Amino acid sequence: MTGGLLHVEHKRVEPGTKSIRIPREWLAKVSEGARRRARTPGLVVTFEGARGHETDWLMLPLDVAKRLMDLQIAEDDE
Repeated sequence: MTGGLLHVEHKRVEPGTKSIRIPREWLAKVSEGARRRARTPGLVVTFEGARGHETDWLMLPLDVAKRLMDLQIAEDDE
């Protein structure tokens, strides 16, 4: 899935699964796809049938998350 600034891979987790492992290959694949398109990599994990917590989660590189947090702090200070 691509669009705007992000190149995103999407993985689904079956209902009843208690934990998942994030293989480095997933991150390498999304990073390579993002690099080819000059975009930021992201990994969405969907927990099918989730109850009591968010269904969809987005993983971003830490430097990207820090920039977003800095933007939010600057906006809050205005």
